[in-house]
Amino acid sequence: MFLQFLFLRFLSVIFVQTYFVPDEYWQSLEVAHRMVFGYGYLTWEWHECIRSIFFPGLFAVLYKVLAVLRLDYAVLLAILPRIGCAALMALSDVTTVKLADKLYGKSVRRSVCFCLSSCWFLQYCASRTISGVPETAATMLALASYPWNKYHVGSSVSYLWWVGLGCALRPTTAVMFVPLFAVQLVRCQQKLALIFKAVAVTGVVSGIVCIMDSLYYGQATFVPWNFVKFNVLTSLADHYGRHPWHWYLTTGLPSALGPHTVLLLLAVASSSRTRSLQHNLLLASSVFTLAVYSMIGHKEIRLLLPVLPPLLVICGHQLSQMQRSHVSSRYYKFGRWGLLLWLLVPSVVLVLYFGLAHQRGALTIMSELRALLGSATAPLVLFLTPCHATPLYSHLHIHVPVRFLTCEPNLNLAPSYVDESDRFFQHPDTWLAAHLPSRISHSGDEVRNISMEPRYLNSHSQGKDSFCCKKSTLALSYQFQARDILLRYPTHIVIFDSVADALQDFLRCSGYELCAATFHSLFRDKNRGKYIQVYCLKESLGQ
Repeated sequence: MFLQFLFLRFLSVIFVQTYFVPDEYWQSLEVAHRMVFGYGYLTWEWHECIRSIFFPGLFAVLYKVLAVLRLDYAVLLAILPRIGCAALMALSDVTTVKLADKLYGKSVRRSVCFCLSSCWFLQYCASRTISGVPETAATMLALASYPWNKYHVGSSVSYLWWVGLGCALRPTTAVMFVPLFAVQLVRCQQKLALIFKAVAVTGVVSGIVCIMDSLYYGQATFVPWNFVKFNVLTSLADHYGRHPWHWYLTTGLPSALGPHTVLLLLAVASSSRTRSLQHNLLLASSVFTLAVYSMIGHKEIRLLLPVLPPLLVICGHQLSQMQRSHVSSRYYKFGRWGLLLWLLVPSVVLVLYFGLAHQRGALTIMSELRALLGSATAPLVLFLTPCHATPLYSHLHIHVPVRFLTCEPNLNLAPSYVDESDRFFQHPDTWLAAHLPSRISHSGDEVRNISMEPRYLNSHSQGKDSFCCKKSTLALSYQFQARDILLRYPTHIVIFDSVADALQDFLRCSGYELCAATFHSLFRDKNRGKYIQVYCLKESLGQ
């Protein structure tokens, strides 16, 4: 069974070639790349100590092995971590089936396997380097180790070790096990022993996590508390979007489950009196998790990943019940195949579209850029995209200076705060005028101004209304304090076509020409276009 799931999840490495969320790279591969190769960028979360080094540390070990073997090619740095995550998801799948065997017996195994295999979002995320993948595996290992016996509940807390591992990745792992532990405590006759063991496991895991992160940060740090304080006790996470309390129920969960939502609704609608205690307990713990998540303002669909396998176990049980109740029907075969196709076909379409088409350019353009940088003189790259819209050094693997737009939350509680990314997209011309010099300089690895007028490639664009002539006036109209000002013009600018269209005057009069473009998405959304492009400064390329 493991090999079957492993093959299925390895297909995700092939058929999922798109960008999903920034954390897929900036909280994992980019951190590991900096640890091993000595250069890279750490986002503000690492300066505020709200991320544990445990997850990127796993990739750092892999990168170190590749470096020692001199196999640290960019393609291997990008693909091998994805293969590892796909293997972890396969482990989660097998453990989920074992949980179903415990709760319902082997009669539902085939239905649960089908639900796991046909869930589009699991396949879409299976090979992504997000913390949700190992967190899902840890959650399912914990659920499979939980004492589900309805007649005798002992004081075993072996499952808490897996919960602790999940909490090292993301402290929210513990939410699902709060009602489960409460039920175990009520039903257990050795309550003091159970409490003592739980406290001991929690203390050991917390100590290991604290030591590990403190060594990395160079100061005493307990990341789970910092994480909870930032995401729960403050509203700073709302900077990245705030959703209504019902978003997970009305949008997030139906989107992640896809057509399997119908099975879940039927299972919930069924009378609890006809279900076992284990079934109701699994459902209750999942509902409790969703309720807790719903109380947090900032919501993301990827955070539902560890909740999906338990819900798919319930869906698989419902599917098995429906098939069993219609065996004697003359229309059984037609209805059975119709139901399976209803679950499978939309999921395949969703995986293919979101895996091969939607936001594809963010990864493809990095390969194009890596090739361009190989022949560039004194390269300097400027990303004029929404912050963290592409990977960086983990896919370039070239030690080149880079400047991109940032989007830190209002950490200092400044009044009327606007992050840099929003500042740029509000007034692109004034941002560029305030952050670029009036001279173009390329002198080896040095970054400095020189008194040489740029040799414009398109002299006809230098009219009195061109960007270059209005630069000083535009710079004065920039309403914010410019920071990280570039001392020379970048040799390469990465930008979406929708923004490039608005900056054609700047690109022409400054001597930039389109040198690479790749398809990104069928639809334009805020600050993103259908294509992502690279503009090159022709003088820097010696052309």
